[in-house]
Order: sequence, then structure tokens, then C-alpha cells
Amino acid sequence: MLIGFAVGLIGIYQVIFYLHQYYAHESLYRPWYRNDGYKELVQQVNTRLPGYKKVVITNRESAPTVFFLFFGKYDPERFQAETRGNRIQDFDRVGFGGYEFSEAECPLTVEIKDGKKIITGERDTLYVNSSLCKDSPFVTIQERIKRRDNSEVFRIVSLP
Repeated sequence: MLIGFAVGLIGIYQVIFYLHQYYAHESLYRPWYRNDGYKELVQQVNTRLPGYKKVVITNRESAPTVFFLFFGKYDPERFQAETRGNRIQDFDRVGFGGYEFSEAECPLTVEIKDGKKIITGERDTLYVNSSLCKDSPFVTIQERIKRRDNSEVFRIVSLP
């Protein structure tokens, strides 16, 4: 009887501890592993995309294709038709529609070397850089996407 009571108390403690960890600490403890910010990123990109030829998105954080399909409510038949025949190993990073995914952490950079401006992007294209990219005075930051702990995860940028 006493052993059953002790095991029951330990079980109740473990359940309470788990629930506390999950609901109180989960959103703040290492949020960079939780794909935070993708829902807002998709909404912001889709709002701005009609004014641009395409969008180039970094895939350094995770495999972004599934987030743009799910949160953007992209038609599955259309996606399958657009990607049919692709011989890409990483289908979780395959481009479709107006979306292109880049392995570069900063798909859009503007640097000055030897007095010349070096641009890695195009004018009619929207870019999603990682938050680790340096800000440039030659790039327009349209939106900063943040995680739940208020740390920045993405920057939506373009050339002026």
C-alpha cells in the first residue's frame, strides 16, 4: 500500500513536471530548433510577392518548401505538376511557383570591394535572408521576422 502510494506520487510529480516544462519553457528554450517564424514569414512573403517577379528564400534554418505549401495553402496538384520530372535529391527544398530556395544564408548581399558595388541579387526579386546576415545601406529591409522569444530569425529584403 505504501509503495503504491509512493509510486503514484512520483507519477503525479512526473506528469506535472512534464506539463510545466512543455507549456512554460518550451517556447523560450532553444527556439531556433522549433522552426519558429515560418508561419509569419509565409504570410509576409505572400503579401508582398505580387509586386515581384519571384522570391528567393534561404533554406539555412530548415526545409522551407513544406511551410510555404502548408501555410500558403498552395494547391497540391499544381505543386506536383510544377515539380514533376525534377531530379532533385532534396525535395523538401524544391522551388515552385514564384518561390526559389537558396542554400546561401544571405541570398541578397551588396558589398563594396575596391570601390565597386557588388550585388548578388536582382531588382524585381524579393529575398529572405537569415538574421545572421549583415545589414547593408544598399538593401531595403521590408520586414524582420522574430521568434516567440523575440530573437530575429529572418529578414525580408529587396533592392531599392
